[in-house]
Amino acid sequence: MKGHQRRRAVAEPNTCRHDNLQDFGADAPECRIMTDAKIRVLARHSRKRSRQVLAKAKTMQDANARQTMRRVAAGYRKLARRLEIESGEAAKA
Repeated sequence: MKGHQRRRAVAEPNTCRHDNLQDFGADAPECRIMTDAKIRVLARHSRKRSRQVLAKAKTMQDANARQTMRRVAAGYRKLARRLEIESGEAAKA
């Protein structure tokens, strides 16, 4: 079906009334669903953030801080991969 997008549950009713969630497809006021397209946008954002954190890690003088930044970047990559799987994008790649 052209133009049809699956929608996914992302939160329990009445638990996410924050305005910033609307950027990622949460429907006000209940924030209950998110389209696959919005999930893919969030995945791309997470990958971009991972690259930004890695770039910052390279400038760190302290080895412990650098390692922590690398772990944070790995977390963003892991999140992006899970979001891609959830949206079905990973199967297409």
